[in-house]
Amino acid sequence: MKCSKKHRFTDEFNECIPFNSAGLGSFVLWDSNDIQNTCGTLILSNKESFGGSMTIFGIQNGSTAFILNIQEGESIAISISDIDRIHAGCLAPDGQLCKLNVCYKISYDCC
Repeated sequence: MKCSKKHRFTDEFNECIPFNSAGLGSFVLWDSNDIQNTCGTLILSNKESFGGSMTIFGIQNGSTAFILNIQEGESIAISISDIDRIHAGCLAPDGQLCKLNVCYKISYDCC
């Protein structure tokens, strides 16, 4: 479905998610659910990390639109334009357990 003046979608998420992974792992933090032309603001915080750093991937039309690395205690705010999905992951040396406490707030509307 495409955002338009007749069909407006607005949503906001604000939550913290614990994540555990051995080695390299990722999960979908947010998905547009096939709504096209979603734009908004994403605020991410890496509350705590053990054994690795947090990596955020923005996916647009099946390709990586951006990659961000956020260290423990850091926060970042970015504007997003027509993003399909946002993945969060934890990068740790092989075989090591990686733990994150990811907090995020995303508000989006139609472009």
